Amino acid sequence: MKNFLLAFFILFQTSINVFSQDVNWVRNDGGSGNSSSFKSVIDKNGSIYILGNFSGTVFKNSYQLTSSGNDIFICKYNKIGELKVDQKNTVVQVMIAEPD
Repeated sequence: MKNFLLAFFILFQTSINVFSQDVNWVRNDGGSGNSSSFKSVIDKNGSIYILGNFSGTVFKNSYQLTSSGNDIFICKYNKIGELKVDQKNTVVQVMIAEPD
């Protein structure tokens, strides 16, 4: 029984380390609105692109975004977390046709 518990403990510790990830930076929006992201990608230079939606007024660094209902945003951050691009557009329903 002692060997079983020791083996279980070792496997448990190993599995925790396998799935751990390092956090380089965290960014939080300010403002009275709500925002959420639903897609992020990293390019070969380490820049991070985030696609999301927001309502109300949110702040991203010195940018203030005010929605007219539900809007989308695209942000580009460099690898140390500095905002580089910020665009917004009104959310519209999009239908994507599959190729024949």
